[in-house]
Amino acid sequence: MPYCDSPPLLRCLILGILCFLNPGIRADLPADLKTVLFLIHVSACLLGYGAFFISLICGISYLIKRRPADDLISYRAVIAGMVFFSSGVIIGAIRAKRAWGSYWSWDPKETAALVTWFVYAVWLFTRIGFRWKGKRSAWLSVAGFPAILFTWFGVNIFFRGLHSYQ
Repeated sequence: MPYCDSPPLLRCLILGILCFLNPGIRADLPADLKTVLFLIHVSACLLGYGAFFISLICGISYLIKRRPADDLISYRAVIAGMVFFSSGVIIGAIRAKRAWGSYWSWDPKETAALVTWFVYAVWLFTRIGFRWKGKRSAWLSVAGFPAILFTWFGVNIFFRGLHSYQ
């Protein structure tokens, strides 16, 4: 299968692996970013972000078209996102222990990731515990996504911490 015909997720994975394996790129990285745990940590978090993005798109689609399939896909995407994102946070904590000496340091990126994790945990809790479906669930998908944008972009723009590299 040629590279251009491959699914977008596969292309991202291939590019990520090639970038990580490229000695020219790796030579410029700080030592604590040259580990396999770092690659797994970042990949898992990004896959979680991607799944949450799918939930956002399905939430918007549901609000516009009211298709039950969108609500179900959004639900499944949040479950997948929580699995990947939780794995990424746990692996990141293990990597942090090795790199910085502690599992958690309340770094701005760690704190924002924790807030993001709680936002989607509340989303799942309301969906399962209170049986919020349809319009309520769709609005929560839309309302939760700014937490990801802040975790991914905002923290790097407004704060300095252990996750800041130059």
